[in-house]
Amino acid sequence: MNQNKLDLIFKAYDVRGIYGDTLTLETAYNIGVAFSEFVQSEKIIVGHDGRTSNLEIFNAVATGIKSKNKDIHYIGTVPTDVVYSLSGLLDLPGLIITASHNPKEWNGFKFCNSGASPIGVESGLLEIKKLASKNYELPLVLTESKKNDVADIYINHLKKIVDPDNIDENIAGKLPKPTGWRILILPYLGAEKSKGGIILTDQSREREQLATVCGYVVATGP
Repeated sequence: MNQNKLDLIFKAYDVRGIYGDTLTLETAYNIGVAFSEFVQSEKIIVGHDGRTSNLEIFNAVATGIKSKNKDIHYIGTVPTDVVYSLSGLLDLPGLIITASHNPKEWNGFKFCNSGASPIGVESGLLEIKKLASKNYELPLVLTESKKNDVADIYINHLKKIVDPDNIDENIAGKLPKPTGWRILILPYLGAEKSKGGIILTDQSREREQLATVCGYVVATGP
C-alpha cells in the first residue's frame, strides 16, 4: 500500500478520499484487514450510507475482515449514529462506509471500538493506518455478506432514550418534514455553517442529525 496515498486519506478522526483515485478497492481491502487486526472482537458491525460506490467498497472491506477469520454483522444502508448505537448496545466494534458531507465522488470510513468507543489519531487510527500499509493483495473474488435487520433494535433504543409519552405534541410541528422513511436512508443533515457564519464540525452536525432522527421517529412512530 502506497504510504503517500494513506497519508492523503487518513484524517484526524476518519478516512476520506476520492473513490477510484486516492481511495481504491485495494485500499478498502487493506483497511478491512487492518481494522480486523486492530480490534479484539471476533465480530465487527459494518454499515454504509447511500453512495453508489458503497457496495463495491463494502465487499472489499468485508473480504479483508473475513481474511482474518472474523465475522461481519452487516446492517446495510444506515445513518452513522446507527452503527455507533449498535456498537454500544451489542458491545462490538463498528465501521461505517461514508464520507459525511463530502461530494458523491468521495467515500471513506469511520471507526469505533466495542462499546462505541471512538477511534481517532489518539485512540488507534494511526495504528490502523500502519497495519493498512502492509499492502495485502486484493483477492480476485470478493466475498458477499447477508444483511441483518436491525430496525427494531435501533428504534427500541431510541424509545428508551426519549419516552414518547413525555414529548410535547407541539414539537412535531417544529421538526423538518422528510418524506416517509427517507430519513433512515438519506438522513437530515443540518447546514455546514451557523447563521453567524461559523463552520460547524462533523460532530456537531451529526448530533443535530441524531436529535432529528429521534424526534422524527417519536413524532411519526415506527
